[in-house]
Amino acid sequence: PMKKEGGVWKRISWDQAINEIGDKMLDVREKSGPDAVYWLGSAKHNNEQAYLFRKFAAYWGTNNVDHQARIC
Repeated sequence: PMKKEGGVWKRISWDQAINEIGDKMLDVREKSGPDAVYWLGSAKHNNEQAYLFRKFAAYWGTNNVDHQARIC
């Protein structure tokens, strides 16, 4: 993964990337509530992936989840 700092792209570790993204997501949820995020799945997901994606959205605390499987 890479991160843009001061207009320059720099390589960062996966741990740093995951931690920074997670922290920002939690900040959004804390400031704006869980419904501030809309989870949009892919038509490329198989049944198990779509199930886990939906469960993750529920764990996040929202029903704002959809998929694009109907667009073929």
